[in-house]
Amino acid sequence: MASATLDSETLAVAWLHDTVEDTRTALQDITIEFGESITDLVRSLTDVSKPSDGNRAVRRDIDRQHLAKADPKAKTVKLADLIDNRLDICRHDDRFARVYLKEMAALLQVLRDGNSKLYELSALTYERCSAEFVKEKSPLGT
Repeated sequence: MASATLDSETLAVAWLHDTVEDTRTALQDITIEFGESITDLVRSLTDVSKPSDGNRAVRRDIDRQHLAKADPKAKTVKLADLIDNRLDICRHDDRFARVYLKEMAALLQVLRDGNSKLYELSALTYERCSAEFVKEKSPLGT
């Protein structure tokens, strides 16, 4: 993130973006500690789908539509998150990588107005992982 922006608000959101989904922290807690503008950005990065909305593909589509409306600062954070997640998933989880790469491609379509450098790097890492994954998984080794 710091290579893409030195904006303190965006960097704070990068640190906090998964907090609501991964901990018992509520958006109200973030507001108390960091204020409304950071909370709004975190909110736009927090998944809104629920298990009752359908299967993973349906839920990811709902969350992607939510993210499409996000501020460019939030989209910049999501681009960095995609890069980071892609590194781990493509190296360590072959089966999930197939699913994740499809989701990443769909997300890239709504993240174009995030930081242009991170967008280009995200697209490049997607292409590299896709190429490596296909090459390594090909029964012909080609």
